[in-house]
Amino acid sequence: MIKPHAPLIDIDFAELELSLRELPELIFRRRAKKSEVGSSSTSYQDAAPPKSRALYGSITPADVLQRLSDSHHLTLIPPHALLEFHEGTKLRSTGKYEATVTLRNGVKVPLLITIEGDE
Repeated sequence: MIKPHAPLIDIDFAELELSLRELPELIFRRRAKKSEVGSSSTSYQDAAPPKSRALYGSITPADVLQRLSDSHHLTLIPPHALLEFHEGTKLRSTGKYEATVTLRNGVKVPLLITIEGDE
């Protein structure tokens, strides 16, 4: 049920899908630990790419949404568009990752995310 004073959002899903598909790989730079993941045993690192390094902190869906808004002028608003990582709720090591944006019309658009470590 639509609330009488709620703003109506007119979204062109075809245009949004095209804009998402044309996006380049999203690159994040974060401070990373010097040792490779796997040299210590922590459960969240099991899905980490080989030769990756653990981050100080993490990349969350909110970070990706902020980057899409700031750098690419794309605002994804739930429930019209949902962003999910394939590897869990947070990315905690350097490497390449995949995410999916699911639009309300059922279309799923893949995103590529690379996390590079600063020394």
